[in-house]
Amino acid sequence: MSTKNEKKVREIYAWAEGRGYTRDRYGNLKKEEGGRQYRLKIQAMSIRYEVRTESGDWVRIRGGYLKDITITPEGKIAGMRRGY
Repeated sequence: MSTKNEKKVREIYAWAEGRGYTRDRYGNLKKEEGGRQYRLKIQAMSIRYEVRTESGDWVRIRGGYLKDITITPEGKIAGMRRGY
């Protein structure tokens, strides 16, 4: 992972943990909301926002490359899209 991506990953972790996400043993960020489990899966070059189904599988809702991800002044993640 490049230094630029490492900085961005640290920013994403700080942003998510400030919004109630917790890290699991694999480094993914998880949050339960409205009876559903959500996860931010951060990999070397990409990030995925997923939801856990009733069968226990994770399904991607949105995703994107780290180079395209930004945190807006409003406190939201921008740059993820459906079906990347």
